Amino acid sequence: MSFGKKGDFGGKKIHTDEKMEKVFGSAPMKPMEMTGKLWKYIKSHKVKREGMIITPDPILGAIIGKGKMKTTKMTKALWAYIRKHKLFK
Repeated sequence: MSFGKKGDFGGKKIHTDEKMEKVFGSAPMKPMEMTGKLWKYIKSHKVKREGMIITPDPILGAIIGKGKMKTTKMTKALWAYIRKHKLFK
């Protein structure tokens, strides 16, 4: 008997809402893809960075919060938003 592999995170994907679509697009994505798209957005939109500190622009701030934050806290804030809005299915 063989079992199909579900993949990382149990095969679940992150679905976007209206605010997240501006950063990540509308297609469901794997968590690892989300991280890559987040950094791509930061670089392409020239989000202010001072070493390990970023200052989100209004679009990104609507998701992860306004004000300066360490890049290591950025994904934690993003996951809090995803959990709060039940976007991981």
